[in-house]
Amino acid sequence: MRIIVAEDEPAIRTLLSRAIRRHGASVAECDTVAGAIEAACQPFDAAVIDANLADGSGLDAAAWIAGINPTARIVICSGFPISPAELGLAPRVSASFLQKPFRIEQLIEVLGLAPLAKP
Repeated sequence: MRIIVAEDEPAIRTLLSRAIRRHGASVAECDTVAGAIEAACQPFDAAVIDANLADGSGLDAAAWIAGINPTARIVICSGFPISPAELGLAPRVSASFLQKPFRIEQLIEVLGLAPLAKP
């Protein structure tokens, strides 16, 4: 499974990417809308996108990405609440929303990744 992580805060992007990798997925990291769209030119299964990226709206990136791969899981993250209408983006786009701060376990569940085995 390949997951795009588009987050403009380096520490958060690194934390999310490491957690996803621990659960067996590969990650394409980026910090802009343009980077997310470029990453989506390679096969991918899901995208975790900050709602506000340095060069524009993560919601716009989500719409582009969903157009490239309509079956991909899209997760929008933000420190601000986002209404279901804003998440609709377009009739064909289905996105989940996680408000920051969230637990990594919540993200792993939304992405459909297997939980780590307990020792």
